[in-house]
Amino acid sequence: MQGKDMSELELYTPRELTLEDVRAAAPDLIIEGHDGDGTRLSVNDQVRPILTLDEASLDVSLDFVDYVKDVSGHNELPFCYELGWPAGRRSAPAGDRGLEIAKGLARRCGGVIADFYKRVVWPAGGAPVPDFDDDLYDIPEKAFQVVQLRWFVREAVCADPVAAWVRAVGRVAPDWLPTEYTGRARMLELTEASVAAADDIRRTGDYGVHLTGPGPIDTVEMLPSVPEEPYGMYDVECAVELGVLDETALDRLHEVLLAVADELEAELALAEVLENWDHSYSGSVIPGAQAQSPQEVSMGDTVLAGLPMLPVPWCCLGAAYARLLSDFLADAPAQWESRRTDHGLAVRLSGRPVPTDDLPSVWFPADFCMSVQPRWFHESILQGAVTVPDWS
Repeated sequence: MQGKDMSELELYTPRELTLEDVRAAAPDLIIEGHDGDGTRLSVNDQVRPILTLDEASLDVSLDFVDYVKDVSGHNELPFCYELGWPAGRRSAPAGDRGLEIAKGLARRCGGVIADFYKRVVWPAGGAPVPDFDDDLYDIPEKAFQVVQLRWFVREAVCADPVAAWVRAVGRVAPDWLPTEYTGRARMLELTEASVAAADDIRRTGDYGVHLTGPGPIDTVEMLPSVPEEPYGMYDVECAVELGVLDETALDRLHEVLLAVADELEAELALAEVLENWDHSYSGSVIPGAQAQSPQEVSMGDTVLAGLPMLPVPWCCLGAAYARLLSDFLADAPAQWESRRTDHGLAVRLSGRPVPTDDLPSVWFPADFCMSVQPRWFHESILQGAVTVPDWS
């Protein structure tokens, strides 16, 4: 471990570290921190900090976690702590002492110390440990279509989208309900008692909150609103692999789109078919390197600056958009199916979700849609719609 950049060392454990563990590993030092999700534990002497342990998420490196488990013989290592040497890794004896404390914690908890994305470094001894080879854990990618659902919501109208999601999905597809949500560093169980905590994370966290659960909706992303957004708008979104949905599941997915839109009192909800998505290492649906992005409806700080430029198979207009488009909708194309919902108007251009190229070309009037301004010798400029609802 000579010359090792200790900032890349991580401690993987089969159980959560506690203050009691750290005090036992460093009985003569000052221990700061608290037990719980995402905590920072700090070990200090009278002069300087010796070691910090910051709980980290496993989700960004599940392939490396599997390598650590394979090499160490552990079946489960659900907790990860980034090891830090605030005084610097070459500040002996503080650096060496911090490493010995980390080893003591690993012994106490049956854990493993690893150099992130490189190798297991402790326990050492016995047969040489192979380095991490990401090719051995690579999963051949096979691109597929997804149906991406998006809802655009104002904070003043619905500040608790997790609770709204649970109510809506519990009503129309209870077996699709999420079971976990993102805490500060790990996934936490989503129960009736923890819904409010998940909503708090969505409001206050930099990255909102993610809900995970059984397929076909394995991940839901709920973003925070930002102060610069003029209407306090935020969005909720998920993507579902189209090929795994039979006709019954597609009907349920449409009902989820509408039920969630009603519970959120969304200003707009969209369903769009996108190409070339992939599975993550954990099996969830993610955009790959060549994935098609959804149509842009935001501009600058404004989350919802107009309707999409091109048709989408399903949408649900909130009350403000339904009023704004009432004259057009009174004489809408005959092939469009529409029906009132509790808080808006559902519009369906296709019974089954299909790519935009396979939809009828008729769409909402151009003044209500995003547009692109071409420029000579420069990239085109995306522009917001001429007419949008007055949400102020």
